[in-house]
Amino acid sequence: MPRSSPVEAEIDALYALRPGEFVEARDALARRLRHEGRRAEADAVKALTRPTAAAWAVNQLPRREPEWTQALVTAGRRLVEAHERLLETGDRAGWREATEAAREAVDRLAQLAEQLLREE
Repeated sequence: MPRSSPVEAEIDALYALRPGEFVEARDALARRLRHEGRRAEADAVKALTRPTAAAWAVNQLPRREPEWTQALVTAGRRLVEAHERLLETGDRAGWREATEAAREAVDRLAQLAEQLLREE
């Protein structure tokens, strides 16, 4: 996997902020980059838009709940495999089990996102 550049890490840090802090921090980063003579990067940073509340909440999930985010990714893979087995062999039990694991991860992450939005 390619390494991210320092500015990519700083952009990632912008999206970790609360929505109300985003614009000020983005503008400060753009000013600093421009002052350093990195005009193209400054322009790219300045063009970043503040995430919507929903996008912000979803973006926080892997930061705050990496285990549940990974559980969803794993459940998705298992669901694909179970669906293939269902079509090939008729294995409904495996499909139901994989579906339940995916549903549990989605439900948990949705609750967490809702909680974040209420707190914000």
